[in-house]
This record gives sequence, structure tokens and C-alpha cells, in this order.
Amino acid sequence: MQVSYTGELNNTCDVLSCVHWAYINDYYRAIVTSLQMSMNECIPVLRHGALKPYWCEELQELKKVQLMRITYGCYVIDHEVEL
Repeated sequence: MQVSYTGELNNTCDVLSCVHWAYINDYYRAIVTSLQMSMNECIPVLRHGALKPYWCEELQELKKVQLMRITYGCYVIDHEVEL
């Protein structure tokens, strides 16, 4: 997307009306579009859990117990997880 305004930017503005808002918004949209295109091309997208090769079922159970402790403010007594 190319934005080019020549000559029209020399208009004068007063406090109540500015003729440059449309130009500013166009430039802003062009910058955001460029950033989004760069993001899509350059930043890799990983699936959920791709960076956790060490995670196993036992750790999942420990996480569940800890979340219950935090959520309910108590200890889980009848759970078969060795700490």
C-alpha cells in the first residue's frame, strides 16, 4: 500500500477543523498494514504445547492439584499424587 500526498499537505488548519486528519489516518492504516504483513511473513506460528517436550502426565496431575490448592485454599487429601 503506497500513500502519497503532494501539494495538499500545505493547507492550513485552525483549531476547529483540520484537513490533515484523513492523511494522518491513511498513513496510520498503511503503517499498521505493513506491520501486519511483516508479522505474517516473519513471525513463526507454533501449535499449543510445541515448546513443552518435558511435560508429562505426572506434571499435569501436579499442576491440577496445585490449581485446586490455590483456587480453594485447601490441601487435596484424597489424591494419589506423590509430592
